[in-house]
Amino acid sequence: MCLLHDTFEMRLSCFMFLVVAAALWPSARGNAPTNVSLPDLANSYWSDSGLKMPSKELVDAVNRAKLPLLDAFGHRREIVLMSIGSEFAFQRLFDVFLANLQNISFTGANGIQDNLARHIVVNVMTPGSAEKCAGLAAKYGCYCVSFANDAFTLGNFHVFSNDFYGIGFTKTATILDGLTLGVDVLFLDAGMVVRTYRSAIQHTATSVALSLISRARRLV
Repeated sequence: MCLLHDTFEMRLSCFMFLVVAAALWPSARGNAPTNVSLPDLANSYWSDSGLKMPSKELVDAVNRAKLPLLDAFGHRREIVLMSIGSEFAFQRLFDVFLANLQNISFTGANGIQDNLARHIVVNVMTPGSAEKCAGLAAKYGCYCVSFANDAFTLGNFHVFSNDFYGIGFTKTATILDGLTLGVDVLFLDAGMVVRTYRSAIQHTATSVALSLISRARRLV
């Protein structure tokens, strides 16, 4: 009960901050081409009964994608990689991004070869892009979840436009939804490339995940 309460407080605090920030954000008064209203986008995360909880689609995807491992203290943890994808990102970035994660392979607990592309959940943020993500899922084994908002444009988001700032809202919601489900979340942008160094010692799920976390922090 305490964990659920703490998680709800965390979600509530983060979104209250975003709602206030959205109302005051300078770009909301700018003339960049956009259909996104930041206050409306923030409010879309709420329902009549309070802050929206993760969808069943996301719950199922996280349960399938999560990777069990042991931390430095020998405690069992579960980690899931998460990202968001727009139409533009699926056209230009995601194939290379997922291929990079697929190249980071290791032997799973069941003795079967595995890779990190099979442990990432992608929130699809633009309408009509689900099919492109599904094609990548068939190729790489990632998981796609509909998180679309009709206000987002299909092209590249102009810097300092509301579409661009709206990415921050979608990232925050994605991370909070993952944490709400009780897993550790490593969020990766599609523009990130993660390097690992091969050695004679075969990678384990734990060493790969810890190495990835360490190197991802350096790239952010």
